Amino acid sequence: MHLRLTLRSLIKKLRPCIGLSRPFWLISLLLLPSTGWNQDLRAGIGFLETYTGSNVEDGYIDLVKAIDEVYTKGSITIMHFPLARSLWNLTNRNADFHLPMPRIPGATKWVEPFRLMSTTIGEACVVLYSHRDTKLTRDELYRYPLDEHYPYRLITVRGAAQFGVLPMTEVNDSKQALKQIAAKRVDGFLMVQEEADHALRELDLQDVHRELHACFEEVMVVPRGEMGERTEAILEQALLTLEQQGRLQQLYRNIRLPFQDWQTYEAPSD
Repeated sequence: MHLRLTLRSLIKKLRPCIGLSRPFWLISLLLLPSTGWNQDLRAGIGFLETYTGSNVEDGYIDLVKAIDEVYTKGSITIMHFPLARSLWNLTNRNADFHLPMPRIPGATKWVEPFRLMSTTIGEACVVLYSHRDTKLTRDELYRYPLDEHYPYRLITVRGAAQFGVLPMTEVNDSKQALKQIAAKRVDGFLMVQEEADHALRELDLQDVHRELHACFEEVMVVPRGEMGERTEAILEQALLTLEQQGRLQQLYRNIRLPFQDWQTYEAPSD
């Protein structure tokens, strides 16, 4: 134990002097004596909505189970909570890492208690839903100052507004939001594609228009500090192993897909 701590302290002191990059830093940590890495982990999977019946929830669980398979120095306990509770667990050290989390350029305040891992697990696409009679585009959303005079009434699901810069109010779930779009009570609804599309198909609404808003990298987050660095190194190695085995991309494709360009009011193309 004393040797492990001495090596860790030495690496941290030398890092700024010799300019170790993050990949080399993580490799250096993984080369420490293995007795220091026999560690059980607690994974928090947080969702914006309760179980919807889509493949998203089960997909993230399968991803963590795969990480557990290739991590041989301990076991990973999976905890499934609403997003706010999952992040609270991470902040209060009741979890060792959380997923998923979008990496949004320029968004820094809401991630201050955590550190976003450098390795991306995949890419999630956010879709803009509006009424087919008054279709909104992404460019239109950013045409006006984002102040109290902003002309559009935008909504998202509870807990998601913190991830964007547009003025939005929150509703309970995607079905409630899509019904408001169909009734022209609001102008636009922003939500990750898979959850909202699943709700749209179940509701079979013919008056809702879909358009890509943006796609963001999804990552895992760990606490700041030495324990977070240690957990990150373990997860980085596990993700690298899954990638080398050709499993990581397929696991993520069971969760999320590239933007799918379709409309409920158009007949499927042959």
